[in-house]
Amino acid sequence: MEVSCPKCGAARTGAESCPRCGLVFARFDASALDADVPEELKALWAHVEAGWDGRARHSLFTERAIALGCAAFAAARYRTRAADDPIAAEQLERLTARLEQALASTSLAEASGGDHPPRGKAAVYILAILLFLIAGAIGVALALR
Repeated sequence: MEVSCPKCGAARTGAESCPRCGLVFARFDASALDADVPEELKALWAHVEAGWDGRARHSLFTERAIALGCAAFAAARYRTRAADDPIAAEQLERLTARLEQALASTSLAEASGGDHPPRGKAAVYILAILLFLIAGAIGVALALR
């Protein structure tokens, strides 16, 4: 089994640090990765490991990891197995695709609702402009009489 970097997943070449991200392996504390991970997610990972072939377990784990903002935890767990386990490699790809999808939908929502005023305010602005134009037209009509 090929060992990978616990931070970025790059193959370890025997060097003292990761060739991709520069992590110094001797100074790495694996428990630091799990410090902010909710117990619920850790329990779901144990559930996945207990029934590795159960696709529903993987799906539940990855969806909760994304919802809890702990996708890095999930990716790190799958990366440790991905080199020699097709299920882990598949789940890592699935997790990546879900994160890209979530990012794209968030970006689209922000782009469409960005700096534009809410529709209710836009309608009030348009109505105010129309009333101003009508009042101006009436004023001009009265002045020309």
